[in-house]
Amino acid sequence: MKTRRGLNGKKQTGTVLIVSLVLLLVLTILGLSGMQASGLQERMAGNLHDASLAFLAAEAALREGERLVSSPVLPEFENRDGLYVYAPTESDYDSAIPVWRRAGWSWDQARAYQGSLQNLSAAPRYVIEELPRVLPPGASAAADEPLPDQAVYRITARARGGSDASEVILQSIYMR
Repeated sequence: MKTRRGLNGKKQTGTVLIVSLVLLLVLTILGLSGMQASGLQERMAGNLHDASLAFLAAEAALREGERLVSSPVLPEFENRDGLYVYAPTESDYDSAIPVWRRAGWSWDQARAYQGSLQNLSAAPRYVIEELPRVLPPGASAAADEPLPDQAVYRITARARGGSDASEVILQSIYMR
């Protein structure tokens, strides 16, 4: 077996080649893991953007429902077109479930948001439920006075972001 001699007369065994190949392998692994982390961060940022779009759209639909309830003249609550009367009975458990959670009910039966929003997979929708009347906070329950009551409405808004994977449902209770 022949061994080579370098310029200074020492034997060369190839250790520099092995060390450089190991360092190249380590640098390649570091580069690949950095690329994977960057891709993961990009997907997370996209999902956060979708969730933010959905939240803003649901908030806009909720405010539109509150404006409708605060108007001087209310439309009839006929248990259709997004306007429902919530009247649970003791004998029927299903009637105590909010209308938007009942089996067979679809968000297509809710009111569509009338404003203009961009980059959403679907228009936000909302439901207004007229709840049983209640005493206003701090009202007197004196025996010789009639009990004033206030109308209470539950407004539920649902929106999706840029994809159907992000969905936000918001609710508010409105007294008038």
